[in-house]
Amino acid sequence: MNRRFALAAALVSLIATGALFAENTVLINAAGATFPYPVYSKWFDVYHTKFPNIQINYASVGSGAGISQLLNGTVDFGASDGPMTDEQLAQAKIKILHFPTVLGADVPTYNVSGVSTDLNFTQKALAGIYLGTITKWNDAEIANANKGVKLPSSDIVVVHRSDGSGTTYIWTDFLSKVSPDWAAKVGKKTSVNWPVGLGGKGNEGVSGLVKQTPGSIGYVELVYAVQNHMSYGKVQNADGKFVKADLASVTAAAAGAAKSMPDDFRVSITNAPGDTAYPISSFTWLLIPSQISDAAKRDAIKGFLKWMLEDAAPIRSGPRSFLRRLADGDQIAHLITLVFAASILLVTTMLVYQLWIGSTDARHKFGWHFFFTSTWDPVAGDFGALPFIYGTLVTSALALLIAVPLGLGAAIFLAELAPRSISDGLAFLIDLLAAVPSVIYGLLGIFIVVPMMRLYIAPFLKATLGFLPLFQGPCYGVGMLTAGIVLAVMVVPFIVSVSREVLLSVPADQREAAMGLGATRWEATWKVVVPFARTGIFGSVFLALARALGETMAVTMVIGNDPKIAASLFAPGYSIAAVIANEFSEATGNLYVNSLVELGLVLFLLTFILNGVARLLIVATEQKGMSQA
Repeated sequence: MNRRFALAAALVSLIATGALFAENTVLINAAGATFPYPVYSKWFDVYHTKFPNIQINYASVGSGAGISQLLNGTVDFGASDGPMTDEQLAQAKIKILHFPTVLGADVPTYNVSGVSTDLNFTQKALAGIYLGTITKWNDAEIANANKGVKLPSSDIVVVHRSDGSGTTYIWTDFLSKVSPDWAAKVGKKTSVNWPVGLGGKGNEGVSGLVKQTPGSIGYVELVYAVQNHMSYGKVQNADGKFVKADLASVTAAAAGAAKSMPDDFRVSITNAPGDTAYPISSFTWLLIPSQISDAAKRDAIKGFLKWMLEDAAPIRSGPRSFLRRLADGDQIAHLITLVFAASILLVTTMLVYQLWIGSTDARHKFGWHFFFTSTWDPVAGDFGALPFIYGTLVTSALALLIAVPLGLGAAIFLAELAPRSISDGLAFLIDLLAAVPSVIYGLLGIFIVVPMMRLYIAPFLKATLGFLPLFQGPCYGVGMLTAGIVLAVMVVPFIVSVSREVLLSVPADQREAAMGLGATRWEATWKVVVPFARTGIFGSVFLALARALGETMAVTMVIGNDPKIAASLFAPGYSIAAVIANEFSEATGNLYVNSLVELGLVLFLLTFILNGVARLLIVATEQKGMSQA
C-alpha cells in the first residue's frame, strides 16, 4: 500500500512539474526573409540555450510572406530584406518598428565563354542588360569598362528570380536609382514584370541557369556566391569606382548611409556614396510590433533584442470497438462510406468556394479580360492569365504526345510479350520511378535534358524541321519543349504501371479464343486485349494528364519562367502551377494575391474541363464498342 502511495505521489509531482514548466515556457513565432535565416537560426538557438524557457520559431518563407503574416497577426514578429512601405504600415493595427540586423548584397554572376577575369559593370550597363536594350556581350558600354578583355559577340541571356524575394527588391531598388527608364517602366518590388530574361527559383535556380546557359548573367546574394565559390563581377558605385562586394565594401556602404539614417531606420543603402562602398548593398530588418499584449512574449522579445544588439497526450485505443461494430453491420458500413464519399464532394465544394471568394478583387477588376490578356505586372497592378494558360496546355500536350506511345508500348511489352521474370523486375523499377519526388526530375532536367536540348536536340530539329515556326528561334536549353520532355519522363511511369495492371486483368480466355481462331500473339494483343482494356488505359492517360497539369517544381526548374507567348517550342514559358508556387508567398496587396488565387481557379477549371472531356470520350468509346459488338 505504501509503495503504491509513493508511486502515485511521484506521478502527481512529475505531472505538476511538467505543467509548471509548460506554463513558464514562452513560445514566440516569427516568419520572413530567407536571406538572413542562417544567422537568425543561430541567434535563436544560442538564445534558447541561454534561456531554455524561451523558444523562438522562425519560418524562412520570404520577406513578402513575413510581412503578410505579421499584418494578419499570425506571427509575433516578422523579418524583411526590404522595409515595409507606407501603404503596408498603414494596414497595420499596431505601429511596426524596424530593427536593422544584418548587412547583405546582391552580386552579378555570369557565364561568358573565354572570360575568366572579374568583369566591370557600369550602372548603365546593368540597367540596359535587364531592360533588354544591351543585348551583346561586346556592346560598347561593357567593352569600354573592360579594356583588355576579349568579349564575344554572343547574345546576353538575362536570368532573374522567378519567385518574389528580398534579393529582387535590392536589385530592382538599385536599378531604379541609377536608371530613370527602369524606375518608370519596371520599378522596385520583391516581384516585378521583367522586360526580358529567364526566371529561376531562388538563388540556386538563378545560379543553376547561369552555369548551364552560355552567355548568361544573373544576380545572387553575396553569401550564396561565396559559399558556392561562384565568380562575380565588380559594379560601378555612386562615385564612379568599380567595387567588388565583400565585407569591407558592404560595410562601407552602410557607413555612408548611416549619416542620413531616418528615425524609423527605413533606409535604402543601394548606390550609397563613398569610394569603397559597394552599390548593391542592403540592410535586412526585424519587424517588431510596438505594442504586444502578452506580457511574457513582450518581455521575451525585448530581452532577445537587447541581447542581439549587445552580445550579439497518450494515444487512445477506443476506435477499436467502433471498427468492430462497423464490420458487424451493413447499415453502419453504408452510412460511414456514404459520409466518406460525401466528404470528397464537400472538400471540392469548399475548395471552389475558397478560390472564388479569394479571387473576388481580380474578377471584379479584370473580368473576362483576365483570360485573354498577356500582361503580368505586379508593380502596375495589371494581371492576365493567358501566358500561363498557354504554357500549361502546351507543356502538358507535349508531355502526353511523348509519354502516351512510350508508356502504352512499354505496358504492352511488360504485360503481354516479356518473360515474367523480366516483367516483374522492370515493373518494380517503374513503380519506384512513379514515387520519385518531382524535384529530382527537375534536377534531371537541369543537368541532362537542358544541355542535350541546347547542344543536340534543338540543332537537329532546326536542321530538319526548321521551316516550321515551332522549331525556330534561339534555344537556351530551358523552354516549353524541355519542360514537356521532363513532364513526359515524369508521367510515363503512371501510364506504364496502370496500363500494365489493366492489361493483366483481361481474362485469359479472350487471348485464347483469339489465338484459337488463328490470330498471332501480336494480333491477339492489339486487336483483342488492348480494346478490352481501353477504359483503364484511358484512365492511366488522364491520370498522367492531371499530374502534368498540376506539376510545379520540375516545370519551374526547366521552363524558363517567362510570362510570354511564343510560337517556338524552344522559347521559355510559364505554367499556372509554377507562377503560383514562385510568387504567392511574396505577393503583397490584395489585387496581386487575388490574381494568383484566380490563376488557381483557372487551373481547377482547366483540369475539370479536360477531365470532363476525357470522361465523355470514354463513354463514347464504350458505346461504339457495344454497338459494334
